[in-house]
Amino acid sequence: MNLQTVNASASPEVQINENFEVLDWASVYGKDPVNSTGLTWGYFGGRWGGFAVAAGTFALADNAVNYIVIDAATGAISADTATTNWDDGINYRHIYKVTTVAGAVTVVEDHRNGSGGALAGGNGATGDTGPTGDTGLTGDTGPAGDSAYAVAVVGGFVGDEAAWLASLVGATGAAGADGAGSGDVIGPAGATDGVLALFDGATGKLLKAAAVNLAALAQLDAVQSWTKAQRGTAPAGLTSTAAATAIDLDAGNNFTMTMTEDSTLSAPSNPVQGQSGVIVITQDAATPRTLAYNAFWKFPGGTVPALTATASAVDVFTYYIESATRATCNLLADSK
Repeated sequence: MNLQTVNASASPEVQINENFEVLDWASVYGKDPVNSTGLTWGYFGGRWGGFAVAAGTFALADNAVNYIVIDAATGAISADTATTNWDDGINYRHIYKVTTVAGAVTVVEDHRNGSGGALAGGNGATGDTGPTGDTGLTGDTGPAGDSAYAVAVVGGFVGDEAAWLASLVGATGAAGADGAGSGDVIGPAGATDGVLALFDGATGKLLKAAAVNLAALAQLDAVQSWTKAQRGTAPAGLTSTAAATAIDLDAGNNFTMTMTEDSTLSAPSNPVQGQSGVIVITQDAATPRTLAYNAFWKFPGGTVPALTATASAVDVFTYYIESATRATCNLLADSK
C-alpha cells in the first residue's frame, strides 16, 4: 500500500490530509457538494491533461438527462441534453450523467473512470484499414430455369410473365386532337440572355434573335431616360363642319387646322388627365375667320384670345388636360 498508515499521534489529521493530497488528482471535475444545489451543479478544479482547471458551477436542464463532458482539446466543461458530444469519444470525455426532475437532481452517474471517462482516457483514433481478405470459393451453379418466365405473384395475381405485365398496363388512352401547326419550331444554336426572339422568314418554323434586348424596351409604368427623340405620327387634321370643330384626343397629341369658316372648338372626346399638345391653326387664305371655344377650354385670366385676323396667319393653340371636364390653354398668336 502506497498511502502512509495513520498512527496514533497528537495530530493524526496531518497524515490523513497528506494521504488526501496524494489522491487529489482524482477529484478534478468531481461533484462539489457544497456548491451543488437544485439545478446548479458545482465541480472541483485541479489539473487535467496539462490544463489548470478552475472550480466552478453551471446550470442543469430541468426534467431531462444532462450529459456532462469536457472538451479534450481545451479542458472546458459543458452539459447538454443531447448525446452528440457524449458519443464523440475522440473530442470529448465523460464526466457525469445527471437526471433532473422538478428542479432537483434525482440520479447521478459518475462516468469519470468508465469507458471514455476523463480519468480513464478517451477513445483513440480509428486505426488503419486492414488488408483485403482472400476471395471466397465460387458457389455451385444453380439448376437451369424454365425457358418461360414461370410464375409471378404480385398483389395477389398469379400467372405467367406476359399475363402479369398485361395486368400492370392500363388501356391505351384516346389520341389527342391534331394541332394546327405544321412542323417543329427551330431556334438558333446560341442566344443572348434577355434578347427577344423573332420569326425568321414566313414559314413560322424558324426563330432568330432580335437586335433589341428586353431591358431596352420602353415601359409605361417606369421612370426612363430617353436616349433618342420620341415622335408621334403626322398630326391629325381638324375640320370645321356646320360652324363646329370636333377633336378626338385619342387620335394624337398634336393637331393641325385650316380655317374655312367661323367655328367653335368643341369639348374634346376622350380627355385624359395629363395629356398635352398643340393645335397649329392656319387662317383662311382669302378671308380671316374667327374661332370660339367650348367652356371646357380655360385661358389665363378667363380671357378668350382671338385668332390673328390676317390671311394665312399661323397661331399655335397649346393645351394641358387637367381633368375630364377642363383643360388649361393658351394661344401663341401670329407665329412667324
